Amino acid sequence: MKKLYLTSVVLVLSLSSLFAIEVLSVSQMINMSIRQRGRTQKLLKSWLLKNENITVDFVTKELVSNTLQFDDNLEQLQDKVPNQEIKLALKKVELQWGIFKKLIENDSNKNTLITVKASINTLNASQEVVEAVIKFAKNQNLSGNINTNNIYAYDDILAITDVCCRQRLQSQRLVIYYSLSISGKLFNATPNKTAIEAAEMINSNFKKLMSNELTNSEISDEIVTIYADWKKTYDLIKANNYEAIEKRTITLESLNDKMNKLFNSIDKVISMYANLIKN
Repeated sequence: MKKLYLTSVVLVLSLSSLFAIEVLSVSQMINMSIRQRGRTQKLLKSWLLKNENITVDFVTKELVSNTLQFDDNLEQLQDKVPNQEIKLALKKVELQWGIFKKLIENDSNKNTLITVKASINTLNASQEVVEAVIKFAKNQNLSGNINTNNIYAYDDILAITDVCCRQRLQSQRLVIYYSLSISGKLFNATPNKTAIEAAEMINSNFKKLMSNELTNSEISDEIVTIYADWKKTYDLIKANNYEAIEKRTITLESLNDKMNKLFNSIDKVISMYANLIKN
């Protein structure tokens, strides 16, 4: 699903107040563009669960809320375009989002394959915006001083937060492809395999976070707490050669609840990484 809060703080705190307004604009664009990327998967997940009559009231509200947020963020991003590369990338998002939005807002739409493809196209277009905005930010020669008295490159800060962001993204993909496995509505594909890959990616990313040189004892304690909850789910998924996925013994509602908790809890870790930056 970030480069989000951390990047915002890195960018704002590492420059003088003379350039604070300009940098804040860049950091907001990074924040919004990354949230847009993760939101494409959250929207697809909510639409799938709604069609499967899973916690309908909750996912309907989630669907409406994230649709409004996507529209609002896209509008704000288009008001803050510093170069042509970002402008063109946002145009692609606008096009793909228009297609995806019509599909998820149409109550009579039951075409899972077309809707999944539209979400992937919107995700890929959103990723291009993220890359373009980060490229622009790096060109500003921004970096941060870590309060351990070591100096890390700006890329190191972005890299560890990207791991956090991908935890959020993969948590939604796990639910999406488990849902598709249960419904059997994704033709010529292997949703079970993709769901398992998402679970393995989440587990691998936790190891990256815990072993990263920026992870101090306080951050490590928080990650360990989140990981403890995740490990219960992971052990259930992986037991007996992924029997819970292959034989669908874990309920979709339960998995969604657990992954929503993971999705939300990662934000605190991102903020903690941000607090490492010196004024």
